Amino acid sequence: MTTASVPSALREPEPVEDFEVGGLTHTDVAEWYHVYSTRSHPSTCADTFAEDWGSTRFAPLLTEAGTPVHTYYIASTPEAAYRESVLHDASLAPPGMFEVASLAHFHLVRLRLPATVDYVSFHTPFLPRLGIG
Repeated sequence: MTTASVPSALREPEPVEDFEVGGLTHTDVAEWYHVYSTRSHPSTCADTFAEDWGSTRFAPLLTEAGTPVHTYYIASTPEAAYRESVLHDASLAPPGMFEVASLAHFHLVRLRLPATVDYVSFHTPFLPRLGIG
């Protein structure tokens, strides 16, 4: 195992540490977008969360008791939702190549969330605080 040094601009996070909770309103983002795939889970639908089976960079997240937190990736634009959900797994050899037919299983959902949404940023430098690298 290799230990990377933390750049001097970022302090090393403590083993357990609070993280910042932000808030967004409809003024910030009127509508959200989510892309889901029915390729490997045909019964997946627009309101299906990654219920315990998510195995991604951000899922499953676990509570202190070890219980998985249901996760749901959303983006503020359709393009961002497609980039993260569809192009995330595009082959890099050759760069950017994938079968157009593989897109048939992806579906775009437009969402309107409650008037205020609290969130935790998954952007650097917040990832170390959540124990995610």
